[in-house]
Amino acid sequence: MFSDKLFELAFIYKKTKLWKMLWDSEIFAVSLPDGEIGYCSIMGAIGEHCALGLYVGEKGLNSFRIVLSGPGMVSELNYHEFLLSQDCLQCAFENRDGLTEEEVEAARDYARRNRIALRGRNAFPHFVKFRPSYMPWFLRDEQDQRRLCAALEAAIEVAAQVEQKGKAALGLEQMNEDTASVPLLEKRNGTFVWSRIDLPPAAPVQYPQPQFINDITAAKLLQLKKNGMWECQVLRFPEPMQEDPACAPYFPVILMLVSGSMDEILPPQVSQKYDEEPEDLLEKFADLLLERQFRPALLSIRDERTHVLLKDFCARAGIRIRMCEDLPAIDEAVESLMSHLGVNDPTPDSVAEILDMLLSLDDAELSNLPDEIRQQFASILEQENLPDELTDELAGKLHLQTRRERRLWPEEWRQQSYVISVSCRKGCYRHIQISGGNTLEDLHNAIQDAFAFDNDHAYAFFMDNCQWSKRDAYYAPGIGQFDERSAGDFCLNQLDLEAGKQFKYLFDFGDEWVFQCRVLRVLEEQTEQPAVVRVQGEPPEQY
Repeated sequence: MFSDKLFELAFIYKKTKLWKMLWDSEIFAVSLPDGEIGYCSIMGAIGEHCALGLYVGEKGLNSFRIVLSGPGMVSELNYHEFLLSQDCLQCAFENRDGLTEEEVEAARDYARRNRIALRGRNAFPHFVKFRPSYMPWFLRDEQDQRRLCAALEAAIEVAAQVEQKGKAALGLEQMNEDTASVPLLEKRNGTFVWSRIDLPPAAPVQYPQPQFINDITAAKLLQLKKNGMWECQVLRFPEPMQEDPACAPYFPVILMLVSGSMDEILPPQVSQKYDEEPEDLLEKFADLLLERQFRPALLSIRDERTHVLLKDFCARAGIRIRMCEDLPAIDEAVESLMSHLGVNDPTPDSVAEILDMLLSLDDAELSNLPDEIRQQFASILEQENLPDELTDELAGKLHLQTRRERRLWPEEWRQQSYVISVSCRKGCYRHIQISGGNTLEDLHNAIQDAFAFDNDHAYAFFMDNCQWSKRDAYYAPGIGQFDERSAGDFCLNQLDLEAGKQFKYLFDFGDEWVFQCRVLRVLEEQTEQPAVVRVQGEPPEQY
């Protein structure tokens, strides 16, 4: 099953405890026996998952970049797909119950022959192959085993050199979007030679873009009656399918179609050929519409994958496409599906273990935490689901400011207030009085209450008064790429507001409700809670 060489190197690597020296973003490259370049990531710095990941070639490196960027604030189903994005080989260390009986017996056989005791936590080596959209599977291929052996040898060498010289001397640094090169290890005549290798540029995510070439079916679709607005999304199904027991199970793609009024959900169309033959999903979608004898007048979608799949199909079928920020009908259907399948969030115990490990790190270890890990913990603190005492302790150790602390602005800031006119159309406005110590998020909530809107969409403030400007914009918390400009992190007294200052507030990136804001007065007085001080006109119907 596995070569003795692979087991030998795995046990030697485990003894190095390299995961205590490197963070997972401090990668190095190794020249593999077949001429490919492999990129190695060492996992386990906070004890969550001890493993060596080998990402082969540009394709593997791009998958690592996706993993490094993190999932952001996404749905449960999207997070599941994020976990399936890896393209790598792994040597991990697991407890016995994490392996198959075949794997346990293979490890025990090698251990018996070499007088190795398999005791303690995570004692068993686990060799796994990750492929995008597939369940992690046994490392059966001999070439993959040789590649992983080369990576383990290189990791053992890295551990020895780090102990002697330190990371900085070896050029091992945390990788980010600006990283141009990493250390390269190449074995020559039994000895590793160190150099550096330039990283290939990050490749954009590519989705299948099929052409709908069935002229007869397209003509039939054009004859169908139109039937209102429907929400549509392509999703990776969370349950794998397996046709051949010898091959890794595959997570198929489904196309969900839900009426905008949420009164009808059509049977999801499933394709096990999406990655190789995306036309299969289009044919099934066409058959569904012909069976139901209608075509949507409008399809609301929210992601590029769905757009590129349906773009040509909809053009030929006479179906209009609209990009929207939110798809409530789809979200409700997905939630129901996930509940039915029993796909759950991480258990409280697993979260508690991670937090305990973090609290156990000393100051030196904490100071070297990679940015992506700090961001993940910052997201946990932002959710305000932890007890205040634990939140404060974690924030203190990581030198992060909690949302609750950010509300404690300097006393003088709370002694100043603003009266802001917020208008959504001619003859309809609200004057809102609000403290200078309140955040833009507080102003957003006040506007929502003032106009009796359902606070259920993303939003942004454009302080230069130009819609979609990038110069001085602040966004709803939780929008991953705009975390540094979160509306919850900036109070009004940080924004140089003065009487006459105008800015725009945009709510719902799909329907784009634009509110014109203008500072009417600056008051030297305290305002405990935002309050509406003048009302003019009836608010518009949101839906």
